[in-house]
Amino acid sequence: MDGQSADYGLPCSENMVFGSGFAEGIALRAGQGGQAMSPAGGAAMEHAFWQAGPMEVTGYQMLDADGGAVVVANVLDRIEHWPARRDPEYKRKKTRARAALEARVAAAFPGFAAHVRAVELATPRTYQRFTNNTDGAGYGALVGTDLSGHGFHYGFPVKGVQFLSSWVAGPGYEAAFSYGEMLARTW
Repeated sequence: MDGQSADYGLPCSENMVFGSGFAEGIALRAGQGGQAMSPAGGAAMEHAFWQAGPMEVTGYQMLDADGGAVVVANVLDRIEHWPARRDPEYKRKKTRARAALEARVAAAFPGFAAHVRAVELATPRTYQRFTNNTDGAGYGALVGTDLSGHGFHYGFPVKGVQFLSSWVAGPGYEAAFSYGEMLARTW
């Protein structure tokens, strides 16, 4: 962002944006209505998760004004319809996902798109690569003796952003809350 996200329509730090067909999205994600949730159902899965599913939008600068103008949009997704990372279709699918999410953010918060300076997209394959989570789950990070895969927490390019989640502390809400409290006490 090139300014304050509140000036461009983001009303608070945590925002839930529902898809245009909320009930349809639930049915699609459950595999109802003849839409198979399988690798063969790629277009149906893209619609179910990227357009018809819920999207959470976080404005980090509202939590810490000195932390930078960072906005994150998250949607549910499943690894089954994502090709391998080196497959040529992977980049095309990633481009479609980015366009779908950017369009939803722009529709929910008019005026926002003109102020975006950079965009990065993480897929279930990205999560699997960096966290080793089962099927690329976006929550948590499997804890092991080699934490080299978690380097993005320590070299995050926006000054002042602290990850207070189980991405940093390990799996489970208890670890996330404990880490958050510990970090807050250091301030």
